Amino acid sequence: MRVEDAPGSDPAYERARDAVQHLCDPSPPWADILEGACHILGGDSATLVMLDGEGTLLSFQQHHGEPDAGREYVDHFFAQDIVVPVAAHAPAGSWFDTAELFSPEFLSRNAFYVDFMCRHRMRQMVACILAESPQRRGGITVQRSRVCAPTSAHRHGARARLFTDALQRGLAEREARAHRWIRDAAEVLAQFDEALCLVTPGGLAVHLSPLAQVRLAGGPAALQLRAGRLYHPDARARGRLMAALAQAARSDRPVALALPDGTDGPGLACEGVRAGDGLSIGRETLVLLRLGRRSNPTDVPDAAALRHEIGR
Repeated sequence: MRVEDAPGSDPAYERARDAVQHLCDPSPPWADILEGACHILGGDSATLVMLDGEGTLLSFQQHHGEPDAGREYVDHFFAQDIVVPVAAHAPAGSWFDTAELFSPEFLSRNAFYVDFMCRHRMRQMVACILAESPQRRGGITVQRSRVCAPTSAHRHGARARLFTDALQRGLAEREARAHRWIRDAAEVLAQFDEALCLVTPGGLAVHLSPLAQVRLAGGPAALQLRAGRLYHPDARARGRLMAALAQAARSDRPVALALPDGTDGPGLACEGVRAGDGLSIGRETLVLLRLGRRSNPTDVPDAAALRHEIGR
């Protein structure tokens, strides 16, 4: 994924251009990309934020800026971010500037601006949406210690346009490669009568194999999808599932559990494992969940065998 040279390129721009070419690596050089965003868009710091389809924070990365600001944003102020609701469901390539969106009178009375932005020397935020889908969306935001207006000419200049366009293309290709990997893995698992889901730690489905779609439509007393999220009608089973997903997201070891399916049989055998970095867009944590019906654990292919079969 290449960013074409802009007129008058400089070393910082060139580093950002080179970093974007590695967006399809398992762990892209996000620090260099965010550094490039700061330089090209005229910011003092930059962040990458990824959300799920319901607006839950999946990933937050910060470059420069005060460490306390990042912790406070994740722990508390994300829920008050004034840009997030305005940018909800905006297409990739959309821009949002707090100096243009909100009047000085509104900002002076807003808790997020007064208690968070100003306290951490952020007088202006300029955000670009880079990825938008029903499952995940996100973008880069640069923060400025003083308001620079007007900014439209700056953000639509040659360097900014080439940089953000290349980021969008790179992230789209990264997601397409992840979907191809999941498709291939699902085809292998289907030979063992197992379904595959890629989900967030909170159970929101990012990708379902064809067999998973069938299995999650099994009946009112079984594991199912509700508004795109894994749901079990039995409260205790639902709690165990959510706990298993959270545990799998924090661990390198698989987490197994069995869920009732409303029959007298052995139920649904589930195994969750933290997904590899290559399946995320912006370092968000995801879980690969296998759904099978075997009661004999020796019938279940292990992770090493699966990696060999699908070439990863």
